[in-house]
Formats: sequence, C-alpha cells, structure tokens
Amino acid sequence: MKYLPFLLLIVFSSFFCHSQVISLIKPIPQSTYPWNVKGFTSCNGDLYFSNGTQLWKTNGDSTNTVMLMQSFSDVKSITCYNNKVYFVASDSVNGDELWASDGTAQGTQMVKNIMMSNGPGAYFYNTLDPEGLLTVYNNLLYFVGNDYYHGSELWQSDGTTSGTQMVVDIDPGTGVYASGVKSNLSVYNNKIFFRGGVDSLRLWTSDGTAAGTHPINSILPTGYAIFGFNGRVYLAGIQKDSLSADYGKWGLLSSDGTDTGTLLISDSIEYLTENNAVLNNKLVFMPYHSGNLHDLYITDGTPGGTSPLKKDLRLVGPNRNAYFAVYNNKVYFSASSFVGINSCQLWETDGTPQGTIEFANFTPYLNPSFLTVANGLLYFKGVDSSRVELWSTDGTLPNTKVINMPAANATYAYSSTVFGNLRAPIYHQGNHLYFQSFYDTAVGLALYKYAIMPEGIDVIESPPTTMFYPNPATGFIETTEAEVQKITVFDLTGKMLLEGSGRRIDISSLNPGVYIVLVRTKSGQKISRVLKR
Repeated sequence: MKYLPFLLLIVFSSFFCHSQVISLIKPIPQSTYPWNVKGFTSCNGDLYFSNGTQLWKTNGDSTNTVMLMQSFSDVKSITCYNNKVYFVASDSVNGDELWASDGTAQGTQMVKNIMMSNGPGAYFYNTLDPEGLLTVYNNLLYFVGNDYYHGSELWQSDGTTSGTQMVVDIDPGTGVYASGVKSNLSVYNNKIFFRGGVDSLRLWTSDGTAAGTHPINSILPTGYAIFGFNGRVYLAGIQKDSLSADYGKWGLLSSDGTDTGTLLISDSIEYLTENNAVLNNKLVFMPYHSGNLHDLYITDGTPGGTSPLKKDLRLVGPNRNAYFAVYNNKVYFSASSFVGINSCQLWETDGTPQGTIEFANFTPYLNPSFLTVANGLLYFKGVDSSRVELWSTDGTLPNTKVINMPAANATYAYSSTVFGNLRAPIYHQGNHLYFQSFYDTAVGLALYKYAIMPEGIDVIESPPTTMFYPNPATGFIETTEAEVQKITVFDLTGKMLLEGSGRRIDISSLNPGVYIVLVRTKSGQKISRVLKR
C-alpha cells in the first residue's frame, strides 16, 4: 500500500496532462449569412445550432453532427419545448414561419403557415430580437405572430397545427405593418409582459388567455428592456398613476403587473439595457444616459436601496453588451472607463462602490466577451497582443491567463487562433465548451469543442500540493490550508460534484472511489486526491 500514492500520481499525470485540448468536430458549410452564426440550445441531450441559414444537431462527435434543414432565411430563436426544438425559418414557398424538429431531417417540418398565400411570413417584418421570438410559458409556446388579417399579435402553440392560434387581438388592424405587440415576450412572476397596443407604447401583461391580457395603464415605458427580480418587473418609463405622488416622473419603475402596483424606484435613471445579474439578493444592472455612457447600479427593490456603483462607463460594439457573469460571489463584466478608447477591460464588483474595479488591464485592447462560467473557472474571449484568444481566471491575477491554442492557416482578419474568429457565444455542456469558428481557410466555418478540466489538474507532475484528513474518508474531510475560500470536488473525468466554503466538506454522498479536490485560498489554489470509502 505504501506505493499507492506514487501509482496514483502516474495515473493522474498520464490522464490529465493531455486533458485540455481543442478538437474539430465537423466543418459546417458557410451559409448565405456567414456572420449570423447562433449560440446553442440543449434539448434531449443534444445541442442544436445554426450557421445562419441551416439548422444543425450534434452530440459532440462528427458522425452525429448533422444538418436538419436548409432555410431560405436566417434560422432564429431555437427553443426546446416538449422534447422537440422549435424555431423560425422559411422554405422555398413560404416566408418566415414556426417550425419544429424531432432531431431528424424527416421530422423537421413547418408547424403552421400563419401568413398564407405565399406571404412574406409571420415574422418577416418583425424588428424584435431574433433570438427572443419564442417563449415557453405554462407548458405552451408563445410568440408574436402576424397572419396579415390582424397584424402582429400574441399567439400560442402546443406544437400542432390546430393548436397554433392567436390569443388576442390587442390592436385591430390589417397588414404586415399593422400595430399590435411591439416587443419580445418576457415571463416573470408567472406572467407574460410585452409592449404594444394602440399607441405601441403601453406595457401589457397576460396569463396566456384573451381575458387575462390587459395593459398596465400606470406605466408608459421609454425603452424595450424589461427584467424581473423578486417577483416584480423593472423597466425605464414614466409613472402614469394619477394617484401617485410620483405621477409624471421619469425613471426606473417596478411593477407587480397591476395598475396600482407600480413604484418609482429612481428618477436618476433614463434608459435601461438588458445587462443585469442578481448578486446576494440584489439586482446589479447597467442603465445608460446621454452621451452614450453607462452607469452600474445596484438595487434591493426600494428607492433607498438603489444607488450607483460606478458612473460613466462605456461599452464597445454594436450590441453594447457588457456580458454579465456571476462568479465567486462577484459580478464580472466588460466595460471601459475611458471615453474615446475603443476597447473594454474586464471589471468586477462585489456590490459596493469601493469593490467595483477594473479587474485587470493585461492588454490595451482586451475586449472580453462571451463570459462563461464552467467547472469552477470563468472563461472569456479576449485579445492578447494582436491575437484573440480564450482566457480563463479563478478570480485572482496570477491565475488569469491565456489558454494557448494551436496556430491556424486563417486569413480571416481577426486572429490566427480558433477563438479569434469565434462568432457566437461559447456554450458549456458537461466537460466541454462548444463554439463555431472560422479557424483554418482549408476548413472554413466549423464546429469545435474544448475539453475543460479544473485548472491545475492537467499540470500535476509532482506530489499533491495540499493535504486532507482523514484520507481515506467516509464523511467530512478537512484541509490543512488557511484562509480557504472554496473547496471543489471533481471525479476523474473532471466533472464537478461538490462545492463548499470553509475548510471542511462532506463527501458522504459520493460513491466509493478516488476524487480530485481543489482548494482555493487567498494566495491561489492547491490540489489533492482523496479516497472515499
């Protein structure tokens, strides 16, 4: 038995030294709209995605990565519902309509031709967010559809042709341009919220029935961003409740969905963006104001609990996306504090003004994007010198680093690495990150996966750097380290099983076997192996 640790060391070194690798799954033919590659939707264990005008499915290997449909327009809003994926697409005869797929080419079919007579389609003149067209609510699929005879209105579907029908006509009118619902649907507190109506401005709420769909007359929204927090919806608008002392004031409003339940939270906020996250039961969000500048705010839902964390930040890019991600009890985001600088850096906030700081300034043009938390680390796409790379961090500067990728033969401008030409969000499933990218000119657009393991495990070439006792163990194990921030337990494939704070963690729920335990302290991270009996 005295040789067991040495033998385990050999096994772990052999297994993990080559664990973090990037691999090509399959080339994806360039579509009509090559820059409109989409993110991924998980359904029944498979991933569905679009390269623009084609719907694809993969389970992570080349053989089972197949095209399901060639659309004549952009494939939009891929949504999992009732063991199928639903999406918006068109064929050679019909315009943009509602489609469904069971994961086979034969089982990929249009659900209903909502706008008949070879019209432009139910969504053709829809200016809404193309990735937010479909919403699952109360076991039905809801969306904004246009059948020409009623304009853009609220529809529902149970996945069948007969069960796809208009819910209510909130603004009677005819034609592809007719008014009605003028925003995507948002579900909060078991209600649907959207903008629309006769003046196209009112905030509406619905329970999915005609009788339960009505405007909230106490709110006149001034933008399209709506988000939920603690049972209420938040948006920028004008208080229109004549009985309120804040009648006529413009600012951040919250509502419970009733005319009398609208409150003015702050009159110092002009417009909202979709950038928001919940941190320690408070809402961190990013409004913007004149000069195209953004402020970082925090609120507990009350006027007294609403305050700025950082003023006059700048977001870069056409979507002005800060890529919020909650990690290690902080919110990380992309922003710049310098007007005129066409680059963002990685920022962090712990919910206090003094704790809202630029996390690091590694390069002049880092521009972090696609922030993704996976297996205990924060990953993002960023610029290293002149190359766009994949980065990872555990929240400490020494362990924030570029994950080196193999060079490519790419002539597509951005970079000579895979992530340099990444055009869609990174998707985490299991022990892999998935993404589409222009990598090699000989391959073109392709689907890739990146095998992720806990940082540090793939470089074990010496005895464990920390100890746990008892070891072997049946219940609690305790580390000898001080100032412990987090303990994470992984199996031998790198899958995270348990996580806790403090120096002790209970492993009694695990099956007997060997596990990897990662300890994060204020000074860095250390690793050990524990035998569970």
